[in-house]
Amino acid sequence: MARRVIMVGIDGCHQQTLYGLIDSGEARFLRGAADNGVRVDRAVTMFPSTTVPCCSTLYTGCWLRSHGVLNNEWIDRFAAPPRPRSYIAGLHYALASMDRRLFGMPSVFLPDARTGGSVNNDLLKPTVYEELARAGKTAYTFFHYIGRGAARWVRPARTDMVRFALCEQYHRPFQTYEKMMVTRAIQNIKKFGMPDLLSIYFGCNDGHSHRHGVEGQAEYQRDFIDPELARLHAFISQRCPDDELFYCITADHGQITFPKEHLVRCMWADDFYAPLREAGYEALDECRSDKDIAPLDAVVALGHGAGAHIYLKNRDAGDWAAPLDFDRRVVPVLNNFLKANAQRAPFSEWTRPGYLDFLLTRRAFDEPYRVFANDPPFEGAGRLVELEDFFADKPEYLKPVERLRGIDHPKGPDIIVMLNYRNWFNINQPEGWHPGQHGALFEQDSLVPMIFSGPGVKRGRIPEALTINFAPTAASILGVAMPSADGAPLDIFE
Repeated sequence: MARRVIMVGIDGCHQQTLYGLIDSGEARFLRGAADNGVRVDRAVTMFPSTTVPCCSTLYTGCWLRSHGVLNNEWIDRFAAPPRPRSYIAGLHYALASMDRRLFGMPSVFLPDARTGGSVNNDLLKPTVYEELARAGKTAYTFFHYIGRGAARWVRPARTDMVRFALCEQYHRPFQTYEKMMVTRAIQNIKKFGMPDLLSIYFGCNDGHSHRHGVEGQAEYQRDFIDPELARLHAFISQRCPDDELFYCITADHGQITFPKEHLVRCMWADDFYAPLREAGYEALDECRSDKDIAPLDAVVALGHGAGAHIYLKNRDAGDWAAPLDFDRRVVPVLNNFLKANAQRAPFSEWTRPGYLDFLLTRRAFDEPYRVFANDPPFEGAGRLVELEDFFADKPEYLKPVERLRGIDHPKGPDIIVMLNYRNWFNINQPEGWHPGQHGALFEQDSLVPMIFSGPGVKRGRIPEALTINFAPTAASILGVAMPSADGAPLDIFE
């Protein structure tokens, strides 16, 4: 009797929506899986709570500081030349993450790039698929950016990508894109056999929620994801009648709905330029993988919906990798962000007063992040507040110290501007506005579902976990350790 693990990722899954469908019985397959196993009441994702870094954690079991994928957008300032990274900022970048190009030979349309995929190439730690392979186990993964080490990394086919374009450009239902994923999994099992671990990823739950808000997730999960999982389960049960089947179900991050009446509080990269220019940084741009940042003074990375990551070049040395003079080159920018927040001169006409939640910074690349604070008139050195002190009386943030420590990495940004989410400030474009959003340290976009189900799995609840525990727990079901992971397997068996 073989053990088989089915890992299910549901991008952007709002925890209480999925758990509510399970508890009400509306999601019949997922209800059965939950009844046959254990769920985590408070499973907390990484910061920033956004797709690529959080998925990198799901499939390595590591903090961002360990696996090295720091955001959806970030800069490798120590590369020669320095390299901006943006994984899903548009079709070109998403295709690079899937190891495809838009045009080229031999297939003309959407040929394989044969580079390994940009996310896979940037990961510094082994994936769960690599650890399984080292142990002599096989894994297949479907429709996801991360596939390094899998015996079969099945990316969306050309027809799937055409359907995705229809969803994005012509607002077709996102089910149109994902409707063939389970079918392709079944086809691969028929052709190549059942792997020890099968990983499928419903990435468009996030797109559906971005378009409709959290309120749209129940429909997507109940009417599409649940029946597709039931269909997959029926096939595997028939194909492998004597095997033990285990399900590991989670999400990379949650989601929150922003009301359209607060559209005026949406911000974009150029909204952060004025405080930089006032401090002497003139050549500014957004973070994109194909940009030459050597001539720039600063880059604004919008990798998540709750803030902006600011990278500053050492203009004295003309070098992105050279340490900054913190007091002369960083503090004036920090003070300018505080002045703009309070509409203090020279930002008396700043159009978004009260936009700021807090500022993170550090004096050197190898220091941990702390909160920058200063008092009016926001001049002078200010002070750096330890995370433990700043968040001591702020229970609305979920595990802020641990999660912010998770991004302490020399390649991290010089400044992180966190927006006042509670007053509906967020990263969004008015012409392409979407109500669903995520990225912060608050409950709605930080809590994720986490369920483990199968023979011998204890019934009931686990009070708390982090997403660094997910891959090590899934691997442990197959008797495989993940020694490079920061997370440990959860105690899920009787």
